[in-house]
Amino acid sequence: MTQPPNQNPGPYPEQDPNASSKFGTEGYAPGAFGGPMAEPKKFQTLKMLTLVSLGLYVIGGIIGFIPLFGSEAEQQIREELERQNVTVDDQVIQGSIMIGAAVAGIMLVIGLVVYLLVYFGLRAKKNWARILGIIFAILGIVSTLYSLVVDTEMAFINAAAAVGTVLTIASAAVAIYWLVLAFDGQVKQYLQQR
Repeated sequence: MTQPPNQNPGPYPEQDPNASSKFGTEGYAPGAFGGPMAEPKKFQTLKMLTLVSLGLYVIGGIIGFIPLFGSEAEQQIREELERQNVTVDDQVIQGSIMIGAAVAGIMLVIGLVVYLLVYFGLRAKKNWARILGIIFAILGIVSTLYSLVVDTEMAFINAAAAVGTVLTIASAAVAIYWLVLAFDGQVKQYLQQR
């Protein structure tokens, strides 16, 4: 049997090298088995929800500053100081408001840092970022539910409180969906691959 010089018949002369396997399966592409897993859509959604949650957090924090500088806050501080038999003057009230604003600002910045840490960790495909996000999402949901139960009478007292309540509920919903995605098997496997 002669063969043309430009054709390689393969290991078996009677087998066409371009034909399919006689067992019905094709060989694996080089690097397909054991290669890196492609980024799942759920992971992309997880990163996007991290940014959505961050946005809701910042908007809620800014709205939370509004009541600090209103006359209601001054009146509440005045009543509280009088109840404690402390001399009330405008300087003490303004100092209390500034301290409250500073504490709220520091808490807002700390939360912002945690969100950015989780987001950039996820972007770098680090599993610790998923775990950190899970911890803070659970803490956020628990504190949200607690505040909704405890402060129900204050939830719609004014426009800022009503918007804050709606943002709180939206944040809880986003956090719950974030947790569902963070616990998804594909996302977990994708972040645990080396």
